[in-house]
Amino acid sequence: MDAYAIWRVLYPALIILMTLLSVSMIILVLKQDGNTADLGAISGNTETFLGKNKVQTRESRYKRMTIYNGIALLVTSVAFFVLHILPWGQ
Repeated sequence: MDAYAIWRVLYPALIILMTLLSVSMIILVLKQDGNTADLGAISGNTETFLGKNKVQTRESRYKRMTIYNGIALLVTSVAFFVLHILPWGQ
């Protein structure tokens, strides 16, 4: 199998992977609460300890998933453009 045949397989696979990672990044960011969620104590809204820890667990999980998704998107994008620069990608 020559390099051009490999490129013809990798090109659409990387495009599809980058698209899926981008959509999942958008969804993950939209599911996270804003930074103003902790301002409820000013207006008198207080949460129980259990409720507060559930929110922190969910938020920390979303944050970790967002970081991993961003790293995967970065690696995939760099790999795509490095392969694109090589002679068979042009």
